[in-house]
Amino acid sequence: MVRQACFFTGKEYTKNPSLLQINYLMTLEKIEKKRGCVGTVADICGVSHGPVSRFFKECVNYGYLTEQYTFTEAGTRALRMYERILQVTQSFI
Repeated sequence: MVRQACFFTGKEYTKNPSLLQINYLMTLEKIEKKRGCVGTVADICGVSHGPVSRFFKECVNYGYLTEQYTFTEAGTRALRMYERILQVTQSFI
């Protein structure tokens, strides 16, 4: 969900989130959206506040989350797609 410029063409493309970032979103979906929810997600995922905050801000910039960290329609669709990919991948392991 991060836009980067292609080394060869210079055109922007969207980079898929890491498994850890998908876990941030899945955790965010399960908790109450109140003050301190970024810290709660970071604690649950075992990381510091910074990476989670930066990732959520990128999600807000690209329209996947609102400013209050609730999922938009596009964000919900993306999360469901990543959850399906994880389920299929886990069945092969």
